[in-house]
Amino acid sequence: MSALRYLPLSVFLVVLAWGLSGVLSPLREEGPPYTNEDGKVFINHSSIFAPSTREGIVEVVRNAYLSGRRVRVVGTGHSWSPVSQSQDITLSLWRYRGVVGINREKMEVTVRGGTRLSQLNEYLDKEGLAMINLGSISDQTIAGSIATATHGTGITYGNLATLVTGMELVSGKGELHVLTQDSGDVFKAAQVSVGMLGVVTEVTIRVTERFNLEETTSVTTIEGFLSNLEGSVGGSDHVKVWLELYSGLCQVFEANRSMEEQPRDNPNTLIENIKVTLYSSYIRVISLVPFIVPQAMKAIIKYGGVFNSHNRVDVSYRVFNIPFLVPTHSEAELVVAYEHTAAALRDLRRHVVENSVPVNFIVEVRFVEADDIWLSPEYGMKTTRFTLCIYSPWDGVADNYFNGAFEALKKYNARFHWGKQFHVSPDCVWELFPRFEDFARVRQLMDPKGVFLNYFLKDSLGF
Repeated sequence: MSALRYLPLSVFLVVLAWGLSGVLSPLREEGPPYTNEDGKVFINHSSIFAPSTREGIVEVVRNAYLSGRRVRVVGTGHSWSPVSQSQDITLSLWRYRGVVGINREKMEVTVRGGTRLSQLNEYLDKEGLAMINLGSISDQTIAGSIATATHGTGITYGNLATLVTGMELVSGKGELHVLTQDSGDVFKAAQVSVGMLGVVTEVTIRVTERFNLEETTSVTTIEGFLSNLEGSVGGSDHVKVWLELYSGLCQVFEANRSMEEQPRDNPNTLIENIKVTLYSSYIRVISLVPFIVPQAMKAIIKYGGVFNSHNRVDVSYRVFNIPFLVPTHSEAELVVAYEHTAAALRDLRRHVVENSVPVNFIVEVRFVEADDIWLSPEYGMKTTRFTLCIYSPWDGVADNYFNGAFEALKKYNARFHWGKQFHVSPDCVWELFPRFEDFARVRQLMDPKGVFLNYFLKDSLGF
């Protein structure tokens, strides 16, 4: 009987360990990854190459071209999409990274394709420089970020591909191309190419002087935020929203450049990671019984301190990036024209609530400036991006959430994030991206044998 006294503690420790396993990042510091972010896409290591030179990269691609084989380039594995999965040769750039040079007159930096954004952030900071904008995570490589139109937030700031002024690319024939903004159609296709034009060995991007950001957060209702949408989104440099669909509450983040030189009032990383571990344990437990998720999420949002108000100042990349671990989850992202923000969000919430979809994560909402890049979700329009996340041990739950959300927003011609989960038909892609036919023409020119295609891309895009 005495052993029973330790049963509650034992159960707590087991659940805590389970939660901890859900926040330990699968991304490797060195070497190519074995899986993608949620462990559902496995990276082929049976035929993998990791050259350390430009010549080595060219050789791998040229040999593949001559022998009729296929190549996919893999970054760090920070993806929920099979776009980088290889059924033949896997090419990793983890040995081909680092800064090539800085042009302070043009405020540009040239880096090798395998360089992680986190590494670039630290390098630029030491040089008194900074990225103009960033997303919530900096685990990705610079080449992968650009290839999938990875983004931050700010209605007057484009996605990362808009920062590109030049790149070096190895085509499907194994030929080296140096592209600039004067390279016409090939450059427009290469800015966001999902790795279908070639291997980006070097990229040149615009940067800015090092700067600090002041971030202020507030807690309100979803309807309260939508009632002042224009004032909030247009009133700060960078605005994002974390919202919970069942409680109807949200946390609004507003960040602006600050003249304060010293960081202040930043969260304690250890404490935040402990909170995330506990939260991870909570969502893993409630995910076992999907029908309790709606009420359980209302409870954690109301009593768990998930949303809070604060004001802090730090160097820009530390404010752009989430300062703590993120629980393991599946992720998709829907992109609508900015003018549809309120209607689309209400339809998304209605779909989830009315169908009791067991969504146990927040939805992140961000805003991005329009551009003219052919495969960019922002092509021709300012956008609102809804990042959808969910954890479930049951097959089909994540797919049902994402597919249902896509159907709910279909009337807004919702586009998607290339690096996250999506299921579309070729007809749908050609309709959503008006310049896709032009992209297909350039892709055929740069990769006539389809060296850089995999089964997923062929099925989804019709190549």
